[in-house]
Amino acid sequence: MMQINAHYLMWMLNKASKNLGVWGLAAIIIFFATIFFYSSKILPMQQEISDLNTRLHSQVTVPSTVNPVESKPIKNTVEEVSIFYQRFPDVATLPNWLEAIDEAAIHEQLALNRGDYKLNKVSKTATNLKDNALTRYEIMLPVKGSYIQIRKFIATILRQLPMLALSDFQITRENVSSATVDANLLFVLFLKEHS
Repeated sequence: MMQINAHYLMWMLNKASKNLGVWGLAAIIIFFATIFFYSSKILPMQQEISDLNTRLHSQVTVPSTVNPVESKPIKNTVEEVSIFYQRFPDVATLPNWLEAIDEAAIHEQLALNRGDYKLNKVSKTATNLKDNALTRYEIMLPVKGSYIQIRKFIATILRQLPMLALSDFQITRENVSSATVDANLLFVLFLKEHS
């Protein structure tokens, strides 16, 4: 039997490491680490994938009858539009919505000293439905406050009033060091006409 001489083996390894250098040794270590990883992780996964594919193909069966898909009844376009218009509040509730806007401004410590209001009716011919006309109420509010206050005000009223839309806004600042900004906010409130 051959015995491995430990001193001879150490001498051979030392000589090989000097000939290969640091990068050569690193390459050999990476090579063997890759082989170990492939054999310990990748091969078992590939075997598991092939086993699962085999089980899947053996379990696939063709259904003898096809069940029809149940579908919801299709609503008429006129019904859908009517349901859409029913979601809007009546024009008689306009003072309540304006009060909600004012309360939100007071909550954010913004003063609404004045506002420009304009009432427009959306034409009934656009919808071809006689009972479903909207009133478009434009509200121009000049406000002064910090940018954060104005942003919170806008977010609050848009969350509280889903029939309200922010149509336009302009923000100006007197100078860079000013903490307050002037904003002109144009909101549009959609309400349905009296039935």
